[in-house]
Amino acid sequence: MKMIQLSILVFVFLMSNSFAMSADIEIAIAERDEAVKNARIALRAGYQGVIAKAIESGDVERSTQLRRFVEGFENEDALYLVSGMKPFILHYFKTLRSAGDSLREEYLKEIKAANAAMDFDLAEQLAQELTDQRIPEKTVSYKVASENSSLGHTGFQLFSKYQGTDTKKFHATWEEVPGLSSTAFVSIRPINWPNRYIDHYGYRVKLGAYQENTAWKKHATWSRVPGLSNSKTGVSFRSVTHPDRYIRVRDNGEVWLDRRVDNQKFKSQATFFVRDGLFRVR
Repeated sequence: MKMIQLSILVFVFLMSNSFAMSADIEIAIAERDEAVKNARIALRAGYQGVIAKAIESGDVERSTQLRRFVEGFENEDALYLVSGMKPFILHYFKTLRSAGDSLREEYLKEIKAANAAMDFDLAEQLAQELTDQRIPEKTVSYKVASENSSLGHTGFQLFSKYQGTDTKKFHATWEEVPGLSSTAFVSIRPINWPNRYIDHYGYRVKLGAYQENTAWKKHATWSRVPGLSNSKTGVSFRSVTHPDRYIRVRDNGEVWLDRRVDNQKFKSQATFFVRDGLFRVR
């Protein structure tokens, strides 16, 4: 009888801790959401100030373009690095990262507590919730092993180009996040289009809009493996859906999902060196 009572007490203890942890995370999420809301307001104000200056100067074309950029931000969180906006965009990034770091810390603390309490189902659930939050991660850029350029994007397709200006660096800076279909892998999104991820269609590597779709998530998930041409310091990205194919930069700079060929040229074109993000956001 005493053993049954003890078991009940342990169960109640674990359940009460689970609910407490859930409440703590809800508070952290609310604080993150409030910080993000205020950051969005500040960024909109920045755009409106730049638009007002364009109107004042009689530059109708620029004011129209800026309004389209505002629409892109409202619809897809898209960010455009235009003259006068860099300080506002940097402030926006810093706020998102600071708020995201705090939320991640709360999740990790509660995952640790769940594991300590041997509530492994809760720990797994929290880990998946953390992935689903899509919290900003450290920014990176990918230098192509075969040439002096980095992976960038134009028109939602990936290219390898020399990234010299701030705008080009902006388009060549990414975040590696836990894999959308499995945290054993990675997914990659550009910092200026955070609701899009590197995926593929017809073997062309591109940026696809986020979808709550299992099949699409697999297309946007990659196995990060030691570089084919340099296994010590390089990395290669193998498709989860087509494990015999790798992200590769072709001779014309286009990026495709190509079947592995066992020669040095292919290996070099499918190997990348991970660097700190070319566009510094901190």
